[in-house]
Formats: sequence, structure tokens, C-alpha cells
Amino acid sequence: MGDSIASISTNFPTRILPVGALPNVFIARQPIFDRYLRVIGYELLYRNSGCETATFVDGDEATSQVILNTFAEIGLEKVVGRQKAFINFTRNFFLEKYPIPFTPRQLVIEVPENLIVDKEILDHIQGFSQKGYQIALDDVVSITNIRSLLNIADFFKLDLDLIPPEKLQPLAYRLQFQRAKLLAEKVETQEQLDLCMQAGFDYFQGFFLCRPNLISGRKLSTSRVVLMQLLAKLQDPEVGFEELEHLISQDAILGYKLLRLTNSAYYGIRSEIKSIRQAMTLLGLEKLRSWLTLILLAEKQDKPRELTILAMLRARMCELLALNVKLSEPESYFLAGLLSALDAIMDTPLEELLENIRLSSTIKEGLLEGKGTIGQALQCVLAYERADWDQIGFAKMDSDLIRDIYLQSLHWVETMRKALNILS
Repeated sequence: MGDSIASISTNFPTRILPVGALPNVFIARQPIFDRYLRVIGYELLYRNSGCETATFVDGDEATSQVILNTFAEIGLEKVVGRQKAFINFTRNFFLEKYPIPFTPRQLVIEVPENLIVDKEILDHIQGFSQKGYQIALDDVVSITNIRSLLNIADFFKLDLDLIPPEKLQPLAYRLQFQRAKLLAEKVETQEQLDLCMQAGFDYFQGFFLCRPNLISGRKLSTSRVVLMQLLAKLQDPEVGFEELEHLISQDAILGYKLLRLTNSAYYGIRSEIKSIRQAMTLLGLEKLRSWLTLILLAEKQDKPRELTILAMLRARMCELLALNVKLSEPESYFLAGLLSALDAIMDTPLEELLENIRLSSTIKEGLLEGKGTIGQALQCVLAYERADWDQIGFAKMDSDLIRDIYLQSLHWVETMRKALNILS
């Protein structure tokens, strides 16, 4: 991302929450898709890190702190945009012992499977429903366990880890007679996605998005060959401004998006950028490579655009991790995060894709083998993405700072999404 990345990064503070406001609490999001793989909301995942310095007595207190402090402080829209947030409520939240700072338009309330639904809780769930909040029942494995909530629920969330494949379709069939929509959780593979599609599920959640749907012996389509050629050219260390300017000038949309990006509020440039060469000079060759790569990936219309958002989030978080511990060449961390989703976007193994791109050995080894500080940063980002809290760590960095970096990255992604006109 170039030599001036540190000055640009000062637009985003090192911390976006007061120090100690959320000690040792992680917060992440996981997208929820419809049958056309469009994002309809995000489940917000949170957990106390479990280290000895944590101040929380139990999960109820941790949940309360996250909801009240994180989202009241940051704003829910900065975490999920215009989509709905799916949030697990604890007993005290259902009993309204704490204020709910979100409107029904913003929030889907999840009823966790371990919540004891007595008459008092049932009355309050009905009350939330009557106020217009949608209700999701988490980890549904049978109708018997949720009978008292059948007429209230708007979503049934079925965890594929808890239901044998042969029992999934019969259960889904019985639930389809209710008014609630079916949402499949823990969808890990294309086969599971296909099974849930056939069973009539409406929505899907899981890591299948981040994995390529590979077919043995597949040939890349012409459009993908062209894309790979462009990506290869961008990563060629010997490519110059003149060659890239000629490349960009061949595509009016590419040129327009580059100008739009450079003119965005992110850079704070007072004078309007009016030419491709001017934009290239401002960005510098390293940042130009990364941004053109990002724009090209965003043009992949045959895959869910959430993949581009995912790649941007990984890139910015890797970069901020490097910047916060003052590692050299943070642009390499950005590029590694950006390319880490390339296999899912291109439906081709990453090893095969990187053979066609001239990358430094440190980036390639970090991507393919998890080696070096680039590999460590990427593993930290991937662990956060999967809510694998025990594996989150980088360069002895405080856990609350890693959380803040994730939230900064979400904010940055939203800014860049608007600049690049992604998912608008």
C-alpha cells in the first residue's frame, strides 16, 4: 500500500473505544445468506477471552457489556451496515433488566438453546414480538423442545453439527408447516449447502462461502483467464506506471472506480483528481497494485459479493496488525489478506492461482504455509473470522487491541465499500 500508508492510517485512531471499556471481550460477525447468496444479516458473536484479567463473572455479564458498551459506543450500523443484527439474548435481557438500544428494524433476537423458557420468559419473548422484533430460535433439533415458541418464532436455526444428515430433511419438512423461516447453521461444505437447498431452507450461515467449489479437471473460463492475467501483471515487480495506465485506460469502469476511490473522503484530498495518471501518482505503485487487485476482485459478479467484503476485511486487519507493532512493509500484509480469499472467488486452489502471480516469497509462504509474521497475522485474522477465540493472538498484542483493530477494520470496509460502490 505504499510508503505513505502510516500517514493515511492516522484517519483511523489506534483505539476506537475508551481504554478498558471492554476488557478481554471479543466481538465478530458472521454473514447470513438467502437462497441467492445475498447477505440478509449478520450474527454477532462475542465471548470473554477467558484470561485471568477478565472482569466478567459470567456470560450474562459479558453479553451485557458487549451490547451496552460496544454497540452503544460504536453504533450498530457501523458493524452490520443496513442489514439486521442477530444477537443472542441472555435471561436478563429478555427480562428487560437492561435497556435495548436497537429498534426492531435493526435487530433479530435469538433465543439460545440453553435458556430456560418459563412463563415469565415466554411472556417477555411474546412482548418483544408484539413490539415488532423478530425472534430466532437457536440450535433447533426437534419440535418437542420448542413447542411453546412455535407461534412466536420468525426463524428456526438448525445446527448441522447437531442433526444427522438423514434426519435433516424430515425435520425441515415438519417445520415448514410453521410460519417461521428455516436457517441452516454450520454449513461447512458445498454438499451441505446443496442438501439444505433441497430440504427447503430459506437462509444459510457458515464457512462454506470461504471455500472454493472445486471440480476436478476444470478449465478456467475466458473471463477468469483475463482476470488472472491482469492480476499477474499487477503483481509483476517490474511493471511500471505507463504499462498500468495503458491497462486501466482500456476499461472505462476500472478507470472510473479508481478515480472515485482517490476522490473519496478517506484520502482527504482537497483538489479533485481528474486523470488516471494523477490518481496513480497520488497512490503510488504499491498502493495502486493493491487497489486495482481489489477493484478487479469486486468485478466478479458470478460469486457472492460478500467475498470481496471478506477479502477487504482480512486485508485491512492484517495491515493494522502489522502497523500496530511497527512491522516493515505493511502493504505486504494488506495484499496477503486480500489474496487469501482468491481461491473461493476463482473456484481454484490458491496454490494454482499463485503460480500465475509473481509474489515475494514471504507473502507466498505466509499465504500457503502460514509461515513468518505475515502467516501469523493471517492466522490471527482467520481465527477471529471463525470466532475461534482461543487461537486469536499476534505478536503478544493485547486481546482488547486485537478486538479494536477488528472493529476499525469493519468501519474501514464500510468506507471503502461506498467508495468502490460494492454491494450498493
